Amino acid sequence: MRAIPFLILLVLGWAAAAAAGDVEHGVVVGGVERSYLVHLPPGATLQKPAPVVIVLHGGGGRARQVARATLFSDLADREGFIVVYPNGTGRGPLLLTWNARYCCGHALREGADDLAFLAALIDKVAADNLVDRDRVYLTGPSNGGMMAFQAAAVLSGRIAAIAPVIAGMFGDEPPPKGPVSVLMVNGGDDTHVPLAGGWTSNRMTRRAWDAPIGPARDTLAYWARANGCTGGPAAARDGAVETVAYAGCARGTDVVMKVIHGSGHVWPGGWRSRAGGKDAPPMDATRVIWEFFKAHPRR
Repeated sequence: MRAIPFLILLVLGWAAAAAAGDVEHGVVVGGVERSYLVHLPPGATLQKPAPVVIVLHGGGGRARQVARATLFSDLADREGFIVVYPNGTGRGPLLLTWNARYCCGHALREGADDLAFLAALIDKVAADNLVDRDRVYLTGPSNGGMMAFQAAAVLSGRIAAIAPVIAGMFGDEPPPKGPVSVLMVNGGDDTHVPLAGGWTSNRMTRRAWDAPIGPARDTLAYWARANGCTGGPAAARDGAVETVAYAGCARGTDVVMKVIHGSGHVWPGGWRSRAGGKDAPPMDATRVIWEFFKAHPRR
């Protein structure tokens, strides 16, 4: 493999155990068995259709790792939604990546059909659980966030909203077929996925990409066009957090970016931040993302 551990591993670390409620499942896509963890909220049976949040790990990560890093399972237990943590692909069970157009690593080089995997995963989770199909959401850091962008562009009919974190798009993606609400969360000082676009600053990571990332504001504008937004972008700042938002978007969608100035390539408010990471920013991304998802079912 030409690409080696990169991006999110720089900030999340390795020790990550699955929560007691996490169960591993598999689905065969194109003759290849793919795996994912499902975390159900407490209780023997869901009494009504539940939202589903799919959390895609960063490059070089894995499902169990991002479960601990983001603390989504803890929030799911309190709020009553299902969390799914899929695994990307790699040469072994560790150091997994996603094929997100021009990034990253093994998945990109081997042409992994991750779009088909995510489509099949959504259908399988809905078949196995009581799921609200109008409340299926994607999020994830770094390479996982890149994959969330690509999936929403292709699978817009299945996804209500996405919230990529410290991620971006490449600038030549075709428009999605339908509206998808978007919340972007980016670090103002991120040099691995630069806010202004360009190549990552990490030499090892650079070998995992085939093209530079586009500017974050161009990605935001892409989704504003896709959602037919008529107003904006308008910016407001509260301390270190700058919010840039478009208004007048189709079918109740919203297109929003939160830039955390002074923050780098880290999941804001996640496990590492709470453990005293030096880049700990003044925002709980997991909570903010869930509140955004709650307000944006597919219409």
